Amino acid sequence: MRRFKLVKPDQAQGRTKELYEDIMNTWGKQRLVPVFGFWGRDPDVLASAWIPCKKFEHGQSKAPPEILVGACLVGAMSVGCQRCIVFHATDLTDRLGVDQARADLLANYQASYKDGKINEAEYIALRYADCLCQGTPFNPDEWDLLCQHYDDDQIFEIAVVSLIEGMYAKYGQVMAPYDESLDWPDEYRPSGAYATIMSK
Repeated sequence: MRRFKLVKPDQAQGRTKELYEDIMNTWGKQRLVPVFGFWGRDPDVLASAWIPCKKFEHGQSKAPPEILVGACLVGAMSVGCQRCIVFHATDLTDRLGVDQARADLLANYQASYKDGKINEAEYIALRYADCLCQGTPFNPDEWDLLCQHYDDDQIFEIAVVSLIEGMYAKYGQVMAPYDESLDWPDEYRPSGAYATIMSK
């Protein structure tokens, strides 16, 4: 089967190479994952996919970083992209220092909220992210609740990272079996667990 060619790190040139270096400097070498090899075919597209992640997940966000990365994890789960799930779970634990028990509570936000293990503000932000990634309605009473806990700038940040995650996860779910993910160099993979689901 012919696989879709990705722009591997040692093949990148010009602005794509500069953006790859920015990703590695910001997020670490092990997070320059195969999806960037897809975006890397066009540096303008790569920049559009990367810069919002850098700005809100790694910059001075107004929404809590744990909520923004948690929104990405919930979004990946709602789409069903296994490699995105592993990526964001390790981002919570490895980069943000969230312990595994807390990461599991965020990932299972509906049950966690029902059991009183996460608060209302956390629940409604993750519910909003889930709806955005699935394209399902967010009810008026839920919207009112979201607005009680977050201002428009924070809601904007949660929406942006959620919508971008939905795009990343849908790519992974559909394209991973057909691209060169399995040939992506080992040093650019976030974990052994990620390597086992590279094409799933």
